[in-house]
Amino acid sequence: MSYCRFHSEAMYEKYWGPGGSFRLVAESLGQEIPTMDQAVSNVYIYGCNDGLQCCGCSLNPHGHWAANAQDMIGHLHLHRAAGDAVPDHVFEALDAEIKELEESDANSPA
Repeated sequence: MSYCRFHSEAMYEKYWGPGGSFRLVAESLGQEIPTMDQAVSNVYIYGCNDGLQCCGCSLNPHGHWAANAQDMIGHLHLHRAAGDAVPDHVFEALDAEIKELEESDANSPA
């Protein structure tokens, strides 16, 4: 899981506009092209071996590590409270990850 940050419309257009590298990859994989509102964010989070990392976190100069999606959701609410742009789809993706893990746990043999 990775969410790229774009601070401006110009950056969005560079990567997601016609001929942009992100657009070309997404189209080749049959993925949906995000709108400007979906792509512009002040956060960049990615999955790491043992959790999730908020890279270049504006709230913590050393970045922020979360043990799981629920912890990262709490952290991202702090970003929103501080005025940072965090797209709704980031929360939706983390919620989907939580549900997937709960379903997986429920279907695992005891």
